Amino acid sequence: MAFKKKLMSALVAGALAAGFAGVSQAAVVYNQTLGSFGAGTAASLFGNFTTDANFALGTFQNAQGQNIELGLRARYRVRPTQASDPTGMYGVFAPGTQTAAFGSPARSDRAEWVYDFYIDTGAADRSSLSYNLCADLDNGPGFTPECVDPLTTYGINRTNGTEIGNSSQLFFNFPGNPGHSTYDVNAGGMYTFSLTARETLLTGGTAVLGTTTITAQVPEPGTLALVALALTGLGFARRKQQA
Repeated sequence: MAFKKKLMSALVAGALAAGFAGVSQAAVVYNQTLGSFGAGTAASLFGNFTTDANFALGTFQNAQGQNIELGLRARYRVRPTQASDPTGMYGVFAPGTQTAAFGSPARSDRAEWVYDFYIDTGAADRSSLSYNLCADLDNGPGFTPECVDPLTTYGINRTNGTEIGNSSQLFFNFPGNPGHSTYDVNAGGMYTFSLTARETLLTGGTAVLGTTTITAQVPEPGTLALVALALTGLGFARRKQQA
């Protein structure tokens, strides 16, 4: 039931984000490869040896007609990235904590999947721009995101010219990261992430340039077990038929 509620919440959140960002939201495209430096190497923007594929990427213009790109994706931490569906929905990701894999130690407080954010300011004046990175991870009804300034929270230690990127681990009750104060590593749900850019105008006001939004699916543990059981049964039936 909670999973269905979160699905409706994610759809509402997407609709709100589209209306909030105006016509610019139509500029979001999915499963894009960024082409930024160091992809697949230890210098990658999003962690050692990660690639730059399968991003939801929005391109928005400031008052001077300059492009600002905002990217988001969800992925397993130590596995190849996977494409989203045409609406920016990622998964299905398994619930539970990080197991030992690819030399990474097991962690009882961290999920195996993460989300990445990406910003490219291009020729725009970086000092005139501000950002909100939001996550709705409480697994309850309604859209109740927690938001932070990603440049303050994560720093800009991973940069390449005008490109900024980083990866956010999903910790259990980890204050400071958006949404993490209510996140349950072992729970299923539909989780929503958004990245918004604002510009400070000469008048002193601010204008929203656009928002990129994605969702991630994590089924309830029991649901995942039933799916696995059904697939096992289907495979057995096929083998029996062939025999």
